[in-house]
Amino acid sequence: IDEESGRLSGSPEPVSMPATWSGHYSFSADGRQLAFQAVDYRTDVARIAFDAGAGGVTGSPEPVLRGSREVIAFDVSPDGNWLVFQQRGTQDDIFVAKIDGAGLRQLTDDAFRDRGPEWSPDGERIAFYSNRTGRYEIWAIRPDGSGLEQITASSASDFWFPHWSRDGGRIAASGTSGSYIVVPGGSPGATKIERLPLVSAAEFFRVSGWS
Repeated sequence: IDEESGRLSGSPEPVSMPATWSGHYSFSADGRQLAFQAVDYRTDVARIAFDAGAGGVTGSPEPVLRGSREVIAFDVSPDGNWLVFQQRGTQDDIFVAKIDGAGLRQLTDDAFRDRGPEWSPDGERIAFYSNRTGRYEIWAIRPDGSGLEQITASSASDFWFPHWSRDGGRIAASGTSGSYIVVPGGSPGATKIERLPLVSAAEFFRVSGWS
């Protein structure tokens, strides 16, 4: 930019930074150097033994996943051998890995926001929510990355954070205007959706799990 007139002196040029997030830029007086602030997100996922009888942990945490991945949602498979998680970054995708960190497998790889994964009680499917239809709906996929299927198709609400019932026959989820019970019907059009009662005319609770 020409500082005296404010006019552009050329086309915008991208400047790649060695960070997942950068900002607060400041050029040196001669324009040859650029100072900036960077944030590099890193997540360590660890496991620790739990004594259910005593109601406490035993031993020390053991790392499962370490590095530059930003893991913001994860769930352990019913048999305790696998971990499913959402990685956030340039893309929001779903991954699975063995509980010791081996066998890392990426289930989704696209520009859509795939979030909030949770294992089904039988371990055969993973539910998550995604905006791949233009709004957030509930989807399911097999742990090997096959069988991607859409569960809900609603014009009344987005759906977030699916939670399977203990028998696997229903899914509880929150949305833009309440919480819902979803009964998959084999196709989005056959899925039954029941809105749960509101707390008040202006308040609703966000479901986070089943008793």
